[in-house]
Amino acid sequence: MCNNNESIKDLTVVEQSKPSVLEKQFPLCLLDKNSYIGFKGLVGIFFWFALIYFGYGIVHFFMWDNTFWGIMWNIFSKPIYLIYHVCVFSFMYCLTWAVFDSSSFKNSLTRVLLVIASIVYIISPIDAIPDITPFLGQADDLLALIIGILNAISLMKNRTKIIKK
Repeated sequence: MCNNNESIKDLTVVEQSKPSVLEKQFPLCLLDKNSYIGFKGLVGIFFWFALIYFGYGIVHFFMWDNTFWGIMWNIFSKPIYLIYHVCVFSFMYCLTWAVFDSSSFKNSLTRVLLVIASIVYIISPIDAIPDITPFLGQADDLLALIIGILNAISLMKNRTKIIKK
């Protein structure tokens, strides 16, 4: 037979070892159904819709029409629509991050915006220095890439420090 005091101690140890909803970091807390309460639930649902919309934009970007007007649409309009899909998803990602994990979001907002801006600048056909200009045309894209990578690395280091605490 078990002693009641021992069984209560065992239960408390099991309950303490189980991670709570608040301990999960931002991307993983979206997979927990208990975190969708009230306003957080509404923002979380909109995040999943934005993710589906972003996937649709990527799939639609690679679907080509071989007629003359279809080729003109593919060349001129599809990159703009892809940038639009990236911006919508980035906005929803940042909004969801701010609602679900506001403490780490406040520390990382400028870095996230710089990463998003560098991605949009690299994808965008419009450059500050046209690519026709030798060396300088590619140098501005390379600079945007370096800024984006350095800020992304800094974000990852910041996220691991928050998780370790």
